[in-house]
Amino acid sequence: MRKTSKIVMGSLMGICGLMLASCGGDALSKSSAKSALEDQLVMFQDSSQVVRLVTGYYEENDEDSRFALKKLAAAGVIDYKVDLIIETRQGWYTRQYNHYFVTVNLTEEGKKYIVSDPVTEIVDKDMEVEVKEVAYPEDSVAPGDDLNSITPAVEAELEIPSDIDNSSSSSLSSRSSSSSGTSVSAAASDYERALAKVHSEEYYLLSHNNKIVKIQKIYCPEEQEKQGLASCVYIYEHSDVTPFGRILNGVTEGDRVKSAAKFVKFIGSGWEVQEE
Repeated sequence: MRKTSKIVMGSLMGICGLMLASCGGDALSKSSAKSALEDQLVMFQDSSQVVRLVTGYYEENDEDSRFALKKLAAAGVIDYKVDLIIETRQGWYTRQYNHYFVTVNLTEEGKKYIVSDPVTEIVDKDMEVEVKEVAYPEDSVAPGDDLNSITPAVEAELEIPSDIDNSSSSSLSSRSSSSSGTSVSAAASDYERALAKVHSEEYYLLSHNNKIVKIQKIYCPEEQEKQGLASCVYIYEHSDVTPFGRILNGVTEGDRVKSAAKFVKFIGSGWEVQEE
């Protein structure tokens, strides 16, 4: 008799546990909520959590940004150097301006975290279409074809007024050429020379991954269940945090975040996370 009672009690506890883990016989369960979140949200995809880093030689006058670069260098993921260039401007009185030019390059260790193609959306397989190149008659038409039959107007010779100072004109031309960065005159300032050397390349670098550690609560009252609706509260944590994530993203290994999600049930495809 006692043995039978133990079996009955065990069965009741199992049923109660199942009721706590789900809401109704065909409603959202903790396991189905976890699977839907991991499969359907970008934030839980590998290589989705990235940061951007500019490498090369460029002007960086923000002190906080330079401090972050200094930290990355200390972590061994970049090589970093900073040069102070003082610009002198002549006017009613002389002024000096400080410009900080940084040299940034990824080390071999830093290159391990490059993400060439970050995940930015969940691809709907049903929306993929095979692109076929087809030539249509209208493809041969180019913009401006309707002007071919018009005789071009004869350009009138422009008279340059004699009161324009030729030296001013040549000075303006020289300044425009210098600002393009393609050439620097021998008399250029240190700042102009630094600007002429500017070059940069941008990389996406892995910050961290997100991992669901617990579906804490499921909410699906009877009226919502009839409509195929439900919601849950879940907890996820940051894992595999890289130096770029720590320093540029402020993420710490093991940090936990609590969030909520809504779900809708579709016939044949199960529970899907609702778009906000």
